[in-house]
Amino acid sequence: MEYELAKELKDNNFKTPRGIWFAEKMEYLPAPTLSELIEACGEDFDRLILRSPTINPFWEAYNLKDERERGKTPEESVARLWLGINKK
Repeated sequence: MEYELAKELKDNNFKTPRGIWFAEKMEYLPAPTLSELIEACGEDFDRLILRSPTINPFWEAYNLKDERERGKTPEESVARLWLGINKK
């Protein structure tokens, strides 16, 4: 997970026992698993789809309100979906 996304999760109170140390920033930030992210999205989580798998692949995560977020990895797209639901 990239620093900016992990920092955003922390700033929005994402809770997980897992983390990652970003030495260049001297900061320990959340690094949730895909399962934790999906569970955190709650009952509104709908699906995760790999789009364009051969050329510039990306993932899309959807909730039941048909909101969606994109990311380079499944974790990134679901983290962004969680942020969209829970952003301060």
